[in-house]
Amino acid sequence: VAKIPDYNIYLLDVLAILFNPSCKWNVFNSPEPSATYVEGVDETKLFAKPKESAKHSIKGRLVDLINLFGENGGFKMLYDRVCGENQELNVPSLAYLLRPFGHCCDFLTDALYEECIIPVVNKVISFLDGLSDESLKKEAA
Repeated sequence: VAKIPDYNIYLLDVLAILFNPSCKWNVFNSPEPSATYVEGVDETKLFAKPKESAKHSIKGRLVDLINLFGENGGFKMLYDRVCGENQELNVPSLAYLLRPFGHCCDFLTDALYEECIIPVVNKVISFLDGLSDESLKKEAA
């Protein structure tokens, strides 16, 4: 969590693997119940909750990892890194920063979406809209 402001792509890759519901560790531990989510708890204090669907089973340990990440300020650091003042943004860094949360988006709470994810996505959209075709090609290369 502490390395998000440093933009360490290797650690962000590890985070993307950990937050991927299809990674071997999450698949193996999928039947385990969450230790951080209890039915009826105030979801505004949580960052993730288990989802039941055809695509995903319970994934309690993944929910615990996401909640631990949020409790340690990970989502605040992501928000500050993307939406903060005087932050230099570029396409590769945004891709590495956002990739882990694309994997686990089904588990994030509505409160987290409103407070963090939607403002970050809006900032990314406005950043990408401000790029010319030439600069976008240069960024992608």
